Amino acid sequence: MTSSKESCSTENLQGVANELRSLAGQIESGRLTVGGVGLSLCEAVSLKVKQKLVGGRVKVELSLTASLAEHAAPAASSKKSSSSPAAGAEQRRRPPSKNKKPRPYEEKKRKKQIARLWREISRDITAATAPAPAVVAELLSLCRQYGEAAAHQWQPLWQESVEGMERLVEQARQGDFQAAARLVDAVNAQKKSCHRRFK
Repeated sequence: MTSSKESCSTENLQGVANELRSLAGQIESGRLTVGGVGLSLCEAVSLKVKQKLVGGRVKVELSLTASLAEHAAPAASSKKSSSSPAAGAEQRRRPPSKNKKPRPYEEKKRKKQIARLWREISRDITAATAPAPAVVAELLSLCRQYGEAAAHQWQPLWQESVEGMERLVEQARQGDFQAAARLVDAVNAQKKSCHRRFK
């Protein structure tokens, strides 16, 4: 499976490493975003890695092939199926109802991953330590994926929470851990509001 997005060859080593970690996090969670569409992957995937030395340059090619889970078909490309668009719309709207379907397993798994990474970053801030870039990149990537499948009525509040995470990480990198700690409290309050209002 390939994406139309190509990485810039001028990125530094850390930037490339962060991008690969983010991609690895998506693959581990079983959900990959391609062309702005979140796709659920089956467990069986194949990965081919080619490494070449060409004219004093190292060339590494990664080729990932994976089958899509049945419920992952994007609504825009499923006009041939009468049920897929409705299923996709239902997943995005998620109206508050006692009879609504539970979130897919992948989303529950992603939610747990977000909680784990957020606790790790919060502990770092409390200890006046800047969070590891790889942890931050993985958390933000998972948060954006989780938000894509969120009910539309709480997406703005969820986006505010993600932006708050980005700001507090920047404050921590600048050494202002007091400001970062205040933002941790603010994000926690927003998350509680999300769960209370749109659980």
